[in-house]
Amino acid sequence: MPGICGCGGGGTGTSVPGPPAPTVQALGTVSGSVSGGGVNVARSRLLLDGVQLPVAVGAGGAFEIPGIRPGEHVLDVIGPEGMHAGRVTFRAVAGATSSVGTISLTPTGQIVGIVTRRDGNLLTALAGVEVVASSDIPSWEQPPPPGLEDVGRPDEAVVVAPTDPEGAEYHATTDVDGSYVMKGVRPGLYVVSVAVPGLRGGEQVAFVRAGHTAAVDFELEPTIAPGVGTVDCTVYGVYEGGSRAPLPGAIVEVFPEQGWELPRPDAPLILPPEAPFPAGLAAALRTVDEIERPPAPPAGDGGGWVVEPPRIIWERFATITDAAGHCSLNVPAGYCQVSAWRWGYEPAQVRVAVTDGATVAVSFDLGLCEMPALPPLFDGEEPPGPPGQTR
Repeated sequence: MPGICGCGGGGTGTSVPGPPAPTVQALGTVSGSVSGGGVNVARSRLLLDGVQLPVAVGAGGAFEIPGIRPGEHVLDVIGPEGMHAGRVTFRAVAGATSSVGTISLTPTGQIVGIVTRRDGNLLTALAGVEVVASSDIPSWEQPPPPGLEDVGRPDEAVVVAPTDPEGAEYHATTDVDGSYVMKGVRPGLYVVSVAVPGLRGGEQVAFVRAGHTAAVDFELEPTIAPGVGTVDCTVYGVYEGGSRAPLPGAIVEVFPEQGWELPRPDAPLILPPEAPFPAGLAAALRTVDEIERPPAPPAGDGGGWVVEPPRIIWERFATITDAAGHCSLNVPAGYCQVSAWRWGYEPAQVRVAVTDGATVAVSFDLGLCEMPALPPLFDGEEPPGPPGQTR
């Protein structure tokens, strides 16, 4: 059970009440189908909020995903080679089935990279770090120059979107070697960012083309940031007969109630040379005599357009438990909601107080859900069950 303990002079005989027990949530189901892309849809993979599910797509493209916690979710369908994908956002309702209709696969690219920590000449791989790619890239964050008020947006940032990915956002979590892969990314321009409390955040611009891979690596340097604590979590599965065992692969999420703003880089970002100058902004500039349209960057010199990165407020930190059911997250000091869940198990959550430089230990016991039988998976794997038992 989670708890925060203190030590005093002793002998008072006063007991300190513990935190409230984790609550259990009812679950929902989502159904739909996959089509298009010229690929074998039965070999597609389903990702819920960026995490691959052990649920297969039928030969006709139909699928059903039970055991989803209520609320907003993002469902990605990734083709067999990772270069075709479809995405839909839906709301899961407790005790009900939500339909997302037919998801069409279209040509996409991917973003890959490695996240490391630099201490002098030493590089250390960072595992369990969330990487986010966002298509919202403002080219400035101050009002436009005089004369643009009637043709531009004087109080808003101009968004560079050469292929208009419609506010798309993609997530990935680094592996034990610090590597990550975002498959099924729609073509377009993205800011790729990482945030690790206690380290300087990183942002880079990537231009994704269909059928191609964009590489984005990060080397994060230490910084002194006050107000950072640690949530140390262990997740157990509880099975018939009361047996209890560490649960690997569970998703642990920490939601700071005040959020945390990603530090912005000191220098502006440079767009890749192949990214075209936004047509709408170029047209607006040409309508004003005293403002000259910036020249195109010289070919082959590695230059590009200069843009300012967006403000990003980090409201969620997440990772996955290891083989011992354990994980650890650095989070901003303050009150936080900590939750643990895994497909096939009842999710739970608890509210804790995280203080600067301190560690809060949290433990969850997740019981099995009653799940319908699943069809065989395309890779021959079955969902994990209790140790020593077959589900």
